[in-house]
Amino acid sequence: MKLYQLFGSKYEYLKGKKAFLFDMDGTLVDSLFIWEVLWSSFGEKFLGDKGFAPSAEDDKKVRTLTLKDAMILIHENYSLGESGEELLNLANEIMIDFYSN
Repeated sequence: MKLYQLFGSKYEYLKGKKAFLFDMDGTLVDSLFIWEVLWSSFGEKFLGDKGFAPSAEDDKKVRTLTLKDAMILIHENYSLGESGEELLNLANEIMIDFYSN
């Protein structure tokens, strides 16, 4: 099976590609800005205020955690959303939209 076949016809543009480069740590593309987008989105959705930001200590800490663990920490420390899982799902939606557009 070809790689593009795994993803269906929506990803036909993958056809013929021989390699992919994944930047998972922000070395090639600065991905740290996404945290500001997440904080603003969380604040707007749960607090009605785009100015939400965690403490400097928590902001620094989440950047060293997996996204799942980061969302659990934010939920537990700030009572945003029903669960860390809800924040994780929302964060994934926000990031997909952010990097797709």
